[in-house]
Amino acid sequence: SFVIWNSGGGTLSGTVSAPAPFSIVSGASFSLLPGQPQEVVVRFSSATAGSFSKSVSISSTGGSKTVTATAVAHKVSFSPAQVDFGSGLLVLREQCNKMGMCGLGTEKVGLPIEKTLTIKNEGTVAVSLTLSTSAPYKIVSAAPSLAPEQSGQVTVRFDPSESGSFIGAVQVGITGGQGSVSSPPLVGMAHKIRISPANLDFGIALVNFSRTKRLLVKNESPSPLALMVSVGVPYQLVEQDSLVSQVSLTLAQDESRHLAIRLLPTTSGRINSSLLLTVGTTNIEVPLTTVAYTLEEEDYLALLRQEGGYPIS
Repeated sequence: SFVIWNSGGGTLSGTVSAPAPFSIVSGASFSLLPGQPQEVVVRFSSATAGSFSKSVSISSTGGSKTVTATAVAHKVSFSPAQVDFGSGLLVLREQCNKMGMCGLGTEKVGLPIEKTLTIKNEGTVAVSLTLSTSAPYKIVSAAPSLAPEQSGQVTVRFDPSESGSFIGAVQVGITGGQGSVSSPPLVGMAHKIRISPANLDFGIALVNFSRTKRLLVKNESPSPLALMVSVGVPYQLVEQDSLVSQVSLTLAQDESRHLAIRLLPTTSGRINSSLLLTVGTTNIEVPLTTVAYTLEEEDYLALLRQEGGYPIS
């Protein structure tokens, strides 16, 4: 804005005009008594990038005058059209510290996830940017300024602490300017799954005698959870009275499933393997352990005498 002031002794009347990309918002005409002021508000709004300098014309009964109006219109573009962070997992299972104290804890698997957003200065003037976003997204690094036609990458981190589907954006402002523009959407998903127990210890098993343990898997996400379950030999999954090495299942919100894992050792010794819960490209590992003996092995017979029975289930 600027002010027209009647410093004469009579009535001052006239009009004010401005060429595009400037326009007069208020005060385009005036009729002022001696000593009376009037504010003229000018707006700048350009559809193209560039530097602009135009003359605002004042025509009045007291003569003509011009006021120079200058402004810069910046233009930035973004790629890709959407920044997809995919999905990560929040795993709830028992955790123990070095003191041997155990409790339910949350473990992040496949999180945090980082992606890049490219910003290009399509204007004719160098630009300094101010960037911001909101949780669960965080800007890790960014190019602070861009020359004309220069591109820069912004690294954004997706690190949720709760499950759900999250849509965000990077707000891009011009340093010292007014307003900001939003980047294309940032999208990410976090699933929450509960596992109990944290590992399956089959204890002591006899060669050629089977043992079965169960693992509780519960979907605590607000949306259905599709996962693939697989085990390594000699462990197998019991699915509809059949023994399989992997099975796929979908759990609705708050739905739980008990997975039966059977072991039939054919040789003695320590048998370590794992059960994998795969969600998308993320794996959750559950250790599977046991020690197998034959009936003739002296160590097993000594253990049997000590415990007073056959530890077979």
